[in-house]
Amino acid sequence: MFVMDAESGEPRLGTPKDCVWWLNHVTHPELMTKRMHMIFRRRFRMPFKLWQELVEMMNQHILFQPWRRGSKDAFGKEGSPIEILSLGALRYLGRKCTFDCLEEATFISKRTHERFFKKFIEFGETHLHSKFVIAPTTVDEAKHHMHEMGLAGFNGSIGSMDATQVTIENCRFGFRNIHLRHKLSKIARTYNIIVNHRRQILSSTSGHPSRWNDKTLILFDSFIEDIRSGKILSENEFTLYERAEVGTVVSVTYKGVWIQVDKGYLDWSITIPPFKYCGER
Repeated sequence: MFVMDAESGEPRLGTPKDCVWWLNHVTHPELMTKRMHMIFRRRFRMPFKLWQELVEMMNQHILFQPWRRGSKDAFGKEGSPIEILSLGALRYLGRKCTFDCLEEATFISKRTHERFFKKFIEFGETHLHSKFVIAPTTVDEAKHHMHEMGLAGFNGSIGSMDATQVTIENCRFGFRNIHLRHKLSKIARTYNIIVNHRRQILSSTSGHPSRWNDKTLILFDSFIEDIRSGKILSENEFTLYERAEVGTVVSVTYKGVWIQVDKGYLDWSITIPPFKYCGER
């Protein structure tokens, strides 16, 4: 694709540094305007500052060697900017954009965007997941996540849990039925996710067919199994108030932790759904 040269006024082949993303988000971002940060988050699904930190992490990782700042190919040609490629990966994830649309917007070939996206997914699975999704395994770590729950009266609760579906574009026809469910008209993978009250992900399973319900999905959650079997967090102590038979309220001390769920999960002692009456469970 061509752009008009500012000096000669003649058309020339465009480069990634001619695109609007490079101008607005790399060289001249309007950092002092609230509108710029709102638009960036809406279009790329993450805060601008967090994106800058993400770019720095990727620029130092071996997976992105061809696109590091200052890198060149065998012919001495400068690699595509990692900033623009990362924005393309976020746009593809957030808005289901095609690689061809990214080529039109960035002057970077769709094949390059595709290659970068595969590395981006691998980077998220191997590096970002282990860095940011950290399941507590000690009592001190658990207490850090239980603070808000304790303020609300849910002593001993480490967080809340539910299944989350992520749609996929296609799958093999033989697997289509198990990736469809009555609540969702599209094929999808489902993940069992545990978060604290600060929206921080504590644990997540790998993807499973979306036809699986909560009762099935929890059987494949290693973090839940470790809590249930007493391998981790069994030494944590907390107090709950209960109504005795004569109508008096007494305090009872328990060990371990529990998780808030909906009515779809198995009736275990560590998975507590909402209920109307004190004597229901």
